[in-house]
Amino acid sequence: MKAPAQSITPYPKLDGLRVFLAVGIAFVGNCVNGQSQRPTTAPVVANERSDGMAALGGREGQSRAIAEALEVFGIRDSDSVSAEARVVTLSEDKTPFLHDQITNRPIWQVTIADYRLKLRSAPEGHEDSISRTFDVLIDPTGNRLLKITSRWPEGYKESAPEPRAAFAEDRFRDSGREVYHGFPDPPPAVNFLQALNIIYTTAADPYDAKQIVAHYVARSTLGRKPQDVWAINLRGITPFESSYPGVLECARDHKRHIVDAKSGKWLFASTSPQPETPE
Repeated sequence: MKAPAQSITPYPKLDGLRVFLAVGIAFVGNCVNGQSQRPTTAPVVANERSDGMAALGGREGQSRAIAEALEVFGIRDSDSVSAEARVVTLSEDKTPFLHDQITNRPIWQVTIADYRLKLRSAPEGHEDSISRTFDVLIDPTGNRLLKITSRWPEGYKESAPEPRAAFAEDRFRDSGREVYHGFPDPPPAVNFLQALNIIYTTAADPYDAKQIVAHYVARSTLGRKPQDVWAINLRGITPFESSYPGVLECARDHKRHIVDAKSGKWLFASTSPQPETPE
């Protein structure tokens, strides 16, 4: 994707029909100021067995997982980052529809520490103010991405946690019959950093997010044919203004962007799913 000229303002004003704000369910509740629970940080590890690496291919499997994580992330020079891989079994995951493919089995967790975003279209000399730690989850074969999540940085106000998978699935079904069908086998033509750059030039500023949660999935809406997309949730962003009175901050400090993983086209953004509120 050709970078725009430096004078172009990122994320120009969009056609409102392409941006959906699902704010209604977060008008009231205990997510005020996002202080009710800690947001997602490191994955919830149920087990880390010392013999797990051998079961997933030993050093060769570890190297393959790191190479896959860096490639799908968009990091060309492996010497420029600190990346470590370990075998984990997660007891909890919040990926809608697909969490069972991540939990309760050994998978690779590749951790990229002390990383600052470097987006192609950012102005020359622009630096990410946040030193981020990303956990990239790779399936046992080392060949397929499951999830990319940055840990919440220390020293920043916490946002409300992501909702449970079952809660998010209900909200997806209520708004456009959205479904995640699976993790695609072919790698994305558009890598993670390229997808963030597309969001930067089209819709929002990823540098503003305190946490980034990304899925590369086969997704459909309204019963249409699934397409491979990046679903990237920018969390902890500067709360946007709402035309509705009384909308809590925790309903306005995140937005999930959908980017076609083949063409690189930004499709739309939504605040669904919203944080959970008490019954």
